[in-house]
Amino acid sequence: MGENINLRPKPAVPEGERRGRRAVLDYGLQQRQVHRLVLTPKLRQSINILQMPAAELCAFVQQQLTENPVLDIVEADGEDESSAAADQNENAADTDWYEYFADASDLGYVMDSRGSYVDQSQPYAPQIRWTPTLYDYLLAQFSLIVSDPRVARAGRCIIGSLDRDGYLRCSVEEIASACNVETEFVRLALKVIQDLEPAGIAARDLGECLSIQLRRRHMGDALRRLCIRIVTKHLDDLASMTTNQLAKVLGSDVITCELAIHTIKSLNPRPALTLDPVIDSPYVTPDVIVREIDGDFVVVMNDAAIPRVGLNATYVRLAKGESKDWRTAKYLKERLESAIWLVKSIEQRRYTIYRITECIVRRQRDFLICGPKALKPMTLRDVADDLGIHESTVCRALAGKYVQTPRGTFELSFFFQSGVANADGEGVSAAAVKRMISELISSEDPESPLSDQAITTRLHKLGIMVSRRTVAKYRDSMGIPSSMNRRRYTR
Repeated sequence: MGENINLRPKPAVPEGERRGRRAVLDYGLQQRQVHRLVLTPKLRQSINILQMPAAELCAFVQQQLTENPVLDIVEADGEDESSAAADQNENAADTDWYEYFADASDLGYVMDSRGSYVDQSQPYAPQIRWTPTLYDYLLAQFSLIVSDPRVARAGRCIIGSLDRDGYLRCSVEEIASACNVETEFVRLALKVIQDLEPAGIAARDLGECLSIQLRRRHMGDALRRLCIRIVTKHLDDLASMTTNQLAKVLGSDVITCELAIHTIKSLNPRPALTLDPVIDSPYVTPDVIVREIDGDFVVVMNDAAIPRVGLNATYVRLAKGESKDWRTAKYLKERLESAIWLVKSIEQRRYTIYRITECIVRRQRDFLICGPKALKPMTLRDVADDLGIHESTVCRALAGKYVQTPRGTFELSFFFQSGVANADGEGVSAAAVKRMISELISSEDPESPLSDQAITTRLHKLGIMVSRRTVAKYRDSMGIPSSMNRRRYTR
């Protein structure tokens, strides 16, 4: 079969359009100049150093001192050559003492076959503080009471099965199966453990834990029975109902119900936490110190928090070409550049934190004089515009940094808070408003607590233009219950 061939000529394409199509499809090498911000490793290190807290930066500097031989610690008050020479002359005059101690046999040293002294004394072993755990504390009490080996085996299994809060989450049957004893011995061991200290240990649920503590309390029998009834049968009602509603359910008067609720709230729902070993919390090391001198506030950097580093003069001379080995010179040159950049980054961090703290002190002077009530609202942009830097730089410089002031030690981010306007149009920080709300609630009548609207009205009289919704939000953030839950019946 033949094929149909289209012999019609294709439409002609203009020369300019052909060139344009060829220009779009052409590939080639082109050289252009563009501005682009590239984060080099040194710039990343400088940013990381800026946002490091004092303790973390101190550990980083110690690591760099170990890895980089060019770095060296700069002593704040080093000894001069004259004092060193005087000490050398004084030591040279005491040759008799050196001759006396040349025979070190009476100091615990014995000469070996090579002619050197070897220390034969016992090495010093640092004492490690031992803190008894919950298992140790309960087992010590349990061992003094129980003599039956089957009860003792079940008791050890129960004590070992307690969780961090001191509750027994396993059933009696599971304990009996694990210990290969009868359930009656497990129940006997459980009863003995529940009588140990602290009160409420080895309970199966919250109601049983509170009931154990209530049975040991010194109170009236009627009040004890009412409290046990609440924690065993009406624990959910206690969390959801008001005092009046709960009193109607219990068939009791409001004052007795209020006293029972107050007694239950004084109990410990997590008894094992009192036996947790206390871990020594590290002290906060302030990066900046603000001192009051003659009515003025002066910003001083706490240079003692971070070891000051410098360059080792010997390695610097070797890096500049005194070393004959080119490999050694190349290595020292790289280490020298890294050391110089580290010193500059630490100094830049120090200068940035100083400028930011100085700006904070200038803006929050009233806080340093009068306290938290005078704290003014301030944002990162305010400080960034004053110093001519970016907001991200301010944010990194504030992370984990602390300042010691005459009003106490605060995190630098504490001073950056939102706020509301007062009657004069000036800003009042959220911390100051929360402080006022807390003081109003602490001085209220417990039988007639202030509602959120009443607090709003009183704040308006004080010149704080705040809405009722904002008052409710601040009150919830401080963990203060509503007026209905704060009501107390005292008569």
